[in-house]
Amino acid sequence: MRRKLLAFLVVLGALLVMAAQCPFDPDLPDPGPGPEPDPTPTPGEIMFFDDFNNGVSSSFGLSSGTWEEVGGEIHPLTDDASAFVTVGDSWTDYEASADFRYDDLEDLGHSSRRGLAVRVNGQRKVVFWGTSGKMWFDEYQPDEAPYRKRMGNSVNEPMPLVCSVRVRVSGNRFQAFVNDVLILEAEDANNRYPSGTTGIEVHDDHSWEDAAEKSFFDNFLVRELE
Repeated sequence: MRRKLLAFLVVLGALLVMAAQCPFDPDLPDPGPGPEPDPTPTPGEIMFFDDFNNGVSSSFGLSSGTWEEVGGEIHPLTDDASAFVTVGDSWTDYEASADFRYDDLEDLGHSSRRGLAVRVNGQRKVVFWGTSGKMWFDEYQPDEAPYRKRMGNSVNEPMPLVCSVRVRVSGNRFQAFVNDVLILEAEDANNRYPSGTTGIEVHDDHSWEDAAEKSFFDNFLVRELE
């Protein structure tokens, strides 16, 4: 009896192995590989996008300084310049992102600032800045002194010459990502920045000739947070 049971188990095992190796029914669609995990989940629907391939959108206001579009990118021609989405004054929770690039600037000794601004309401705003030496958040209050002050901590690491920058604002929380890595978090403790548009800024304190003008920006995207 034991020999018969053993023989049955051996045959059953062989059949299971053959079934596992059997190819898919050709009349059935190939399911293909399973979905890959998304390392950067989509926050929500697109609120604004401009890749500057056809010039600059009328909804992307070149607010200060002088800008030009070259080869599907925009860059400033002045040491101080800003550009904001003109239709976002009432926006609250969103994620803004853009590609940052320096052109022909190999020496990291410059101190030109490149920034992504959020919750912009007139002169009231929060900006995530990066230079060759550090990255940080500044908050701007036109009716207070000092007008500009640090929000939260800074990171003593250089912003890469070429990188993707994302700033997420949800409630009173601000998060900055560089190349999809969370770099900094800050909090608006007094809820002074409840809503506002978003954009890009540059500033050069003249310690490095033409550094700001070598800043290029592309693929400005704003997504609503779910």
